[in-house]
Amino acid sequence: MKRWFPLISVVVGICVAVAAVGLVELGFRLHKRLAFPNESTARGTSHHGDYVGTGYFVKDPLLGFKPKPDVRVSSTMTYSDGEVIYDVHYTTDKFSRRVTPVDSPAGRDRFAIFFGCSITFGEGLNDDETFPYFLGKYASRYKPYNYGFCGYGPQEMLAKLQQPGFAEEMGEKRGVAICVTAHIARAIGSSYVYSGWGWDMPYYHFDRTGKLVRDGSFTTGRPFLSLIYMLMGRSEIGATLRLRHPFTITEEHIKLTAKIVEESALLFKQQFKDSDFCFVNLPSFDRPNEIAVVAALRKSGIKVLDFSDRKEFEAKEYHIQGDGHPSGKYNKELARLIVAKLGLDRDTSTQASSK
Repeated sequence: MKRWFPLISVVVGICVAVAAVGLVELGFRLHKRLAFPNESTARGTSHHGDYVGTGYFVKDPLLGFKPKPDVRVSSTMTYSDGEVIYDVHYTTDKFSRRVTPVDSPAGRDRFAIFFGCSITFGEGLNDDETFPYFLGKYASRYKPYNYGFCGYGPQEMLAKLQQPGFAEEMGEKRGVAICVTAHIARAIGSSYVYSGWGWDMPYYHFDRTGKLVRDGSFTTGRPFLSLIYMLMGRSEIGATLRLRHPFTITEEHIKLTAKIVEESALLFKQQFKDSDFCFVNLPSFDRPNEIAVVAALRKSGIKVLDFSDRKEFEAKEYHIQGDGHPSGKYNKELARLIVAKLGLDRDTSTQASSK
């Protein structure tokens, strides 16, 4: 009996700890129900249309998820009282890219490839209001290809560039690739990203030799940590206390995020000779972690356009009210800045001759 006493003590201790956590969780849930009985009737927001509940988000073994190809869907966002925030349509092509309409497509002999999240994708906007659309409008030699999507981090860009045959998805052989924002939390698969939407996102990390490698998805590549994150996401304790892990962004997280972008730039230039890769740090992305990523990318030789100090983009008309995503005006002005910085508006010889 004495021999088994330590093991029994451990088992009992675990059971007591689990029971204690369970009681605390129950207490938090009861408190929420009693303290906020009318919370469901508060003025919240909701999505409607084909965008919701019709399989628009489809699983993908390479990217984790992507928009359904070759479809046109409606997307409406409203307040709980019925007031409309936006009512738009999203169109995708056979490669699941968001369609970007352009004038005189036959006269465009260069590409502009866009990687990023919902900002690049253009959530809450029609096809002719997105950032890639306006860049194509102001850079008439370039044909835009929008690979951005809601929830994406930089790892989807790297995964896409690692896909065999990616270069054949563009008709043009030369151009520019634009990566928008770093999204450190998504690159490392933080707890709120994982439990919210990112369980199938590509999982990149450094191996023992310091080499960047992919190990499946966040779920398959780090199952124990992912299980903890899942429980945190379902816990009322975590929701009430707003628990997130990791608690702070470290130099290692910044290094990993920057390396994902660096590897993407290297792969891109290997596939597309005489083409440029550019990282864009958006207006108001001036927090220390974002600036640290910018510094790391510049040190590695990547072309960076840092607009984090452009405070005019904080004005009300630059954002969709009730949603927060960039408005058409935001995208229009951002495109102007990028086209001017990269000199894409001066490179119009083919377009001019075609006319």
